[in-house]
Amino acid sequence: MKLAILSCGPRSYSTRRLREAAIQRGHKVLVLNTLRFAIDLERGVPDLYFKQKQLSQYDAVLPRIGASITYFGTAVVRQFEQMDVFCANSSAGISNSTPRYNRFDPREGAKTGMGALFGMYPAVCCGAH
Repeated sequence: MKLAILSCGPRSYSTRRLREAAIQRGHKVLVLNTLRFAIDLERGVPDLYFKQKQLSQYDAVLPRIGASITYFGTAVVRQFEQMDVFCANSSAGISNSTPRYNRFDPREGAKTGMGALFGMYPAVCCGAH
């Protein structure tokens, strides 16, 4: 079975252990950085590009999407789902598991009763300037 592990931290302990366990079971495994994907939205057939090359076919994907890249990470996972690739965690499941304060607009902090730090933190951690 050909597996892809989506992770921004290929050297993290948990990603290494997932890879090692899959290899021990005879699977072919690649760790792919989620932020290196490009999504092809123009054609009628869903397609993904990794480092500017069309991605080959995978049997399954193990997404490890951090809270700071939830929006783009779930878009990548959704594209795999559209390509009929089994995803251990669905894009909807990943979105639902993200802490709610990461999804608020910083300008709405006062409306939600959250402090200014909680309202401003998502913009900083997500790379918005």
